[in-house]
Amino acid sequence: MGDVKTKICKICGEEKPIDEFGRSGKENKCKVCDFFLRKNIIIDNEINKKKYRIIVDCLLNKKITYINELVDLIDIDLYNICLIMKNILKIGGQIKTNLSLKCDQCGIEIETTPYTYLRNKNYFCSKECSDKFKISHPVKQKILGTRECKICGNSFEVKGNVKNQKYCSDKCKSKDKDIKWAYVNCSNCNTEVHKPKLSVRKYINNFCSLECELEFKHKEKWEFRECEICGESFECLKSSTQIMCSIQCQGKWQSKTLIGENANNFNKDITLDERTVNCDWCGIETILTPSRINSEHHFCSHECSRAWLSKHYVNTDENIERQRKLTTNMLESGILNNKITKPQIIINELLNNMNITYINEKGFKYYNVDNYLVNDNLVIEVMGTFYHQDPRFYDKINYEDRYKTIIRDKAKHTYFKKYYNIEILYLWEYDINNNIDLCKNLILKYINSKNKLDNYQSFNYILKDNNLILNSNIIKPYIEYEAFELKEIIDINLKEKMSKKQPDKWTTFNCDVCGKETERLTSHLRGKHRYCSNECSAIGSKKLKNNHI
Repeated sequence: MGDVKTKICKICGEEKPIDEFGRSGKENKCKVCDFFLRKNIIIDNEINKKKYRIIVDCLLNKKITYINELVDLIDIDLYNICLIMKNILKIGGQIKTNLSLKCDQCGIEIETTPYTYLRNKNYFCSKECSDKFKISHPVKQKILGTRECKICGNSFEVKGNVKNQKYCSDKCKSKDKDIKWAYVNCSNCNTEVHKPKLSVRKYINNFCSLECELEFKHKEKWEFRECEICGESFECLKSSTQIMCSIQCQGKWQSKTLIGENANNFNKDITLDERTVNCDWCGIETILTPSRINSEHHFCSHECSRAWLSKHYVNTDENIERQRKLTTNMLESGILNNKITKPQIIINELLNNMNITYINEKGFKYYNVDNYLVNDNLVIEVMGTFYHQDPRFYDKINYEDRYKTIIRDKAKHTYFKKYYNIEILYLWEYDINNNIDLCKNLILKYINSKNKLDNYQSFNYILKDNNLILNSNIIKPYIEYEAFELKEIIDINLKEKMSKKQPDKWTTFNCDVCGKETERLTSHLRGKHRYCSNECSAIGSKKLKNNHI
C-alpha cells in the first residue's frame, strides 16, 4: 500500500490502512469487523457475506460518494441494496452517504437517504415539481358506489379515499354543521366561539381555547393581596390565610409580634428577668427559650454560636489532632466505608496470588495506607491517575482538591520516612491496568531488597525479558516537588482561588544585598537585616562577619 501505514485486523486477518481501524488506529480490529460484532450480524452464505462486507467497508470508510456506486461493485440493484442496509445491516442513521437520483418532473439530480428512497415511489427537487407532477399524473380513484346526500337528498359517487362521505358537497356539510352547532361567548375573554350544541348544554362555562380555560379556573381560585410588612402585592389561594408575600416577611412579622409573652410557646412560669442573659460572644442582651436557660453558654444567634465554637473548640490544635486520630482508627476498623477502587482490587489479588500477607487501610496514628505488608514491615500505595495526578498525563494542576491531595501525599511520605524509616512503593493505576507483570516484579524486588530501591515509582521502570530495568529518563512525581516548583505548575486561576492571604500579616521590603522588592510574613522578620533569598542571606552574613573582623 505504498507509504500508507497499515495494520492487520485480528478478526479477518486482512492488512488494511491504519485509518480503517477504530479510535484512530488504536483498536486491533477493523471498523468492518467491529461493526458486525457490535450488531451481532451472522451471515452463513459466503457470497452474501462478502457483498455485505463491501457495503459496510465502502460506507464506514467513505470510499464512495453516492450509494449508487455500489451497484457496479456487488452487482445488486439499488432498491435491494437499500433493503439490505435497512433490514439486515441496519446501518441507516449512522452514515451520511446518500443516493443520487433525478427529479421525476424536471430531471435535476438530487440527493436523498436510503430510507426516503424505499418509502416513496417518486422523487422531486422541490414542492413546485411535486405539485406539477400530481396535476399531470392524477391518481384514478376507485368508485365504491353511490349514496344519497343527508341534507339535499341528491345521489353522489363514493370514491376510495372517502369511504364515510355523507354529503354531496361542502355546502351541504356546512348546513348540517349549523343545525348541530351554536355560537356562544367565551366565559373568559368574551370571544364568540362556534361549538357543538351538546357541549354547550353539558357545561356551564365555555371557552375559546385551553389557555382561556386555564386562566378562568386560575382566577376562580386565586387572588391578589397586599403584604402587611413590605406592602407589595402577591398572589395566593382564596382559601389561604397567608398575609405575607415571602418567608423573609413572615420572619420579620413573627420577630415583631410573636416575641416575649406573645410567643406561641411562652412559659409563664419563667419570668423575663430569668430569661434575659448576655451573649457569650458579642455581649448583646438576648431572651432565651426555657430549654436554653440551663445551658453552660448562651448566644444571641447561630453566627455567634459558630464563631465561639470555632475559636474555643473546633479549630484548636487538640481537637484537630483528636479528629485525625479518630478518623484513622475508624478507617482501619471499617466504621467508615472506604470504597476499594478497581486498581486496589487488582493489587489485592496479585498479593494473594504471591502469598504475601497484607492489611488494607492499616492505620499509623495520622495516616492510613493502602497495603501494609505485615511480614516485611513495608508499605504499598496504589496511586490513581487523576486523583494523585500522574505526571505522565497531567503537566498542570487545575483543581484545588488535587493540589491538596498532593500536599497530603507529600506529608504522608515524609511522615513514614521520618518516624518509621519506610520508603513507600508507589504503584500507578496506568501500570497496574496495562503492565501487571512489571508491578509484580517491582513488589518482589521491593521485598527482597528490604526497602532499598533506586526509585520507588512504578512509572520509572520497564520490563524487558522479564528483567526489571530503571528508565534512563527519570520522571519526578509531584510529591517530590518543592513548594516553589509546585507553584509553577498550578493553574493561575486556581492560584487565585486557593489564595487565603491576609495582607495585614505581610510586610514588603527591599533586600539588603540585591535591592529586590520582596514580601514576607511579618512574624518571620525577626532580625534587623532583610534578605530576599538564602543566597542573599549567606552573602549578607559573610559581609557582616568580615566587617566585624
